[in-house]
Amino acid sequence: MAGGVERPAERGRLAEGDLRRAVDERSEAAADVAAVPRLRRAAEAAFTRERVFETRDRTGILVFLSLLERQVVVLPDAGIAAKAPESAWSGVVGEIVLGMKAGRPTEALVTAVRSCGDTLRAAGFSSRPDDANELPDFPKTAG
Repeated sequence: MAGGVERPAERGRLAEGDLRRAVDERSEAAADVAAVPRLRRAAEAAFTRERVFETRDRTGILVFLSLLERQVVVLPDAGIAAKAPESAWSGVVGEIVLGMKAGRPTEALVTAVRSCGDTLRAAGFSSRPDDANELPDFPKTAG
């Protein structure tokens, strides 16, 4: 602005760095959106391959991470999904994604597993005297 008057050429101008940042953020957001359906399909395939559905009350949960894409899918089985809506898992997903972006995926995953327990208790699930651990409790990696 010269003398307090805005020139038309200056109105709405972005500095080169601002433009580059806007393009980078838009590209990253587009990549994130494109990765979600692909990652969801991969998580669903793993859910079936790992037979997460084979629990007495259909109460298995798969936490599927892509470290490369820094994306997470949480897939609860039908017994859990009937009591805890998909939105209940967004906090778990957010915790892991933030941890991956901060370079702490292991810590984030441990915290997220605890959060899964909190979510299950909030939905009315509790352990029973005859409960048995029906699924493995260790991470598996692809490849």
